[in-house]
Amino acid sequence: MDFRYPDITLCPHSPFTASQLYEHNETAEMMERIYSMAKEKWWRNPDLLNLSPNANIKKSMLGGFYRNSLTLGKRVFDHVIFCELNGVDCLDQFIITEHPIYYRCFTLRLKSSPPFPTGPTHGVQIVLHRGPANTQSLLVIDENEPFLVQSNVPADNLTALRSNNSAAHPKDGFYVAFHESRTIPNYPLQNLPNGLTLRFGQFIRIGLTSLDIQSINVKQRPCVPSSKTPKIQLTRNDRMSESNFKSDKPMPEETLSEFEYTKQSCLANFRQILTKRHCDCFSESYSIPYSERHVGLKYCLSVDQTTSNVVKMPEIIACVEQIENMTDAEVAAEVEPSIPGDGLSQCPLRCDYREFRVQLHYSSNLKQDFNPENFITYFQRVEMLGKNSTFKPHIQLNGSKINASDLIFLDISPISENVNQIIEDRAYSLIQLLSELGGVSGLYAGITIYTIAEFIDLAVRYLMLYIPYLWHQFRYKRQKKMNRNFQQLMENIREEEQ
Repeated sequence: MDFRYPDITLCPHSPFTASQLYEHNETAEMMERIYSMAKEKWWRNPDLLNLSPNANIKKSMLGGFYRNSLTLGKRVFDHVIFCELNGVDCLDQFIITEHPIYYRCFTLRLKSSPPFPTGPTHGVQIVLHRGPANTQSLLVIDENEPFLVQSNVPADNLTALRSNNSAAHPKDGFYVAFHESRTIPNYPLQNLPNGLTLRFGQFIRIGLTSLDIQSINVKQRPCVPSSKTPKIQLTRNDRMSESNFKSDKPMPEETLSEFEYTKQSCLANFRQILTKRHCDCFSESYSIPYSERHVGLKYCLSVDQTTSNVVKMPEIIACVEQIENMTDAEVAAEVEPSIPGDGLSQCPLRCDYREFRVQLHYSSNLKQDFNPENFITYFQRVEMLGKNSTFKPHIQLNGSKINASDLIFLDISPISENVNQIIEDRAYSLIQLLSELGGVSGLYAGITIYTIAEFIDLAVRYLMLYIPYLWHQFRYKRQKKMNRNFQQLMENIREEEQ
């Protein structure tokens, strides 16, 4: 079975930079106002100091980012400067995807035609750049760390959204995750079993394995064939997102995103529906289902849209945590999809799906600076954007060397050409077992009776031949005896006459 590359999603730890924010005065004023209100709420309240205030500030600003997503947010060419699959350029195969925790991510959706060879010597090489040197990454949070240690910046350094410290943030980087092609993790990426944190100045080699699973539908563990599953429909809030399933180049006003069905995506939709139903707001951990697009973009940790959120924040947090702590079975039992795009009732598995796991990974520090000429395809792709494009590359073809501390080298390849496969056979129920045993027993009984009948037939045929023979022998011997007696009698008579 051929190895099919998964979708590779790269999410920056910082959703936008200072230069992007302060390029538009109205956007900067609004985001600064939201930041001040969030900082006042999460840093000044002593009851919430131990709840990672910086991470909560980032969640509180999610709605403001989406309202300004045409001017805010990082672009693919801000960071991705090299991509090759077996020597073939793949820079044009990145798309912008929306994710509620990271705001915006970049997904490499590799084209499967023509097929590429696989194995440890064939793979994907990606080079990520830190971005412009004269700007500052804002709201840097490493979501892969434990929640309570994500806020390691004291409140005194948070007087404004942009601090006076222009040095690169030590936690700046990316989070990479692997998932099935044309699916989307509309839930925390850390729930996937194969994510890794990438830091600038590192070389990372990742070895992937895949497991192809073909299940059968049984009552105790139902599943649905892929051909009968609906598309997962999500509300498209990031107007720069290119992840729409219907159109390759969605228009800014489009509000629908469609992806292939997975059990986890279905459960994420159900959790968001439950959160809206019980908490009257949307969780920042999950995407918003398309069926809920008309109720307004009101997030649970928002501090700028309504004063009721600020007053009732402890109750809202307790409500959201209660929904997040529910088991998958409890969530599936509580919600029935209102439209097919929400998912399937009870959120069953797909009968045929493929899992991807990181079998091994190795990282080391980069020590050598690089010439821009090594990334000539990047400059060619930038030129193809056209003269009307406002994008300006932050590295120059004939400029100075690129510092190794500003780069991430990522090498992704399958461990081998072999793909493990699990094919389930139909399970036996007690009724099926008894019925089949009865059928087999009946078959044996039928064979036995037939065999006895054959023996009886053989005996009858034998007797039909042997009994006449015996009767003929009996008559022959009797006649012979009678003839002998008659001859003896005649001899006796002749002797008497003499």
